[in-house]
Parts: sequence; structure tokens; C-alpha cells
Amino acid sequence: MRYLALGILDGLIAAGTLSASLILQGRGMDMRLLSPLIIIVASINSLTSFVAEFAHQMKSIGELTYKLSFRRARDWTLLHSRAFYRAARSALENFAASAAGAAAVLLPACLLPSLSIMAIAALTAALSVIFARGSGVGLLAFMSAMSAAVTAGILIGLAFPIVVPA
Repeated sequence: MRYLALGILDGLIAAGTLSASLILQGRGMDMRLLSPLIIIVASINSLTSFVAEFAHQMKSIGELTYKLSFRRARDWTLLHSRAFYRAARSALENFAASAAGAAAVLLPACLLPSLSIMAIAALTAALSVIFARGSGVGLLAFMSAMSAAVTAGILIGLAFPIVVPA
């Protein structure tokens, strides 16, 4: 679940950051940029999650091995293989979620720039409701945190615009 949430948020924020200058200028996204941007955003996010998850799994295995035998493991074991596959599965989940988050921003931008801003707001609200799990305080916390992250991403995108010939 952690990498699904991270993927959607990463895709949403990264795509919003990359496309903010185009969207807010009213130029919209070119359909030729849609697939490459989604693939780039999702690939970067999933590779990052793979390395992070694998490092976490390896640390856990090292601690477990030390507790069981009072020495560090020197060989690759079944535990290491399982950790690698768990990290790979998390990366694939992250890729799919990140692609969905990026597409949720970029696809509406291809149709009409103002739809992209509405899509960002709707996705932020929907994810906040899901993550809050019925908690009113949690809903406000998630909504605030996600809105701040998305706003920061959009401001970064405006500060460092992508220049595409008209």
C-alpha cells in the first residue's frame, strides 16, 4: 500500500511540476509529450522505490541475521532473494500507480488546460479521504500536506518552466 500511495503522489506531483508552466500558460500538453512524460515520471519513481525498498529489506535481513547468529551474514540466502523480489514487486506497483497519477494530471491537460487543475484538486481530495480512513483530523492533515506538496511542485514548475516551441 505504501508504494501505491507514494506512486500516485509522486506521479501527481512530478507531472504537475513538469507541466505547470504549460498548463497555467493555457498552452496545455501536446499529445506527443503525454506518453514520454508518463513513462519518465513512472520509471524514475519506481526505480527510486526499488532501491529504497531493497535497502530497507537488506537492513532488516542484516539485523535479523545478527540477532539469530551474533554475526553478519556473508552469503546470499533465500531471505535475500525474497527481499529482492519484494522490492521488485513494490517497484512495479509504484510504476503503475505513478503512471496513473501522472496520467491523471497530463491527460486532462492535453484536452483542456483548466481540466488539469481540476483533476489535481479532485485527486488530492480523493486521496486525502482514502488516507484519512474516516478521521476528520486526518482528512485535514492529509489535505493540507498534499495541497502544500502539489502547490510547491507547481511553483517549482513555474520557476523552472519547460520550454516547448509553439
